[in-house]
Amino acid sequence: MERPSAFTIPSFGPYDADGAWAIEQRGVVPDVVVANAPVATSRGGDAQLDAAIEVLNKKLAEAPAKGKVPIKPTYPNRSFDAKTCETGGDGSAKEEGGGGEDAKAAKAVGA
Repeated sequence: MERPSAFTIPSFGPYDADGAWAIEQRGVVPDVVVANAPVATSRGGDAQLDAAIEVLNKKLAEAPAKGKVPIKPTYPNRSFDAKTCETGGDGSAKEEGGGGEDAKAAKAVGA
């Protein structure tokens, strides 16, 4: 069976308040320019990560975080139970005669 696929072509580009293209044909300009030597990277170093940590530590030292981090809420349970799944998700299949015990029997015989 073939898998359908698709692709899209960008149809717009972002521009700034002065009317200049923001990213097109030049990429994103970094806030901090870091030389990331391939030799150091191949040896396990990461100059960009090291620079980012240094910048963030400096910002935290200048303006420490205020307050506490909020406690993560409990994740909601959005899963279907088995009864709901076998009836088509909303119960409509069972009402139409296609779900419930009939569906189990058909599945068992390979229909």
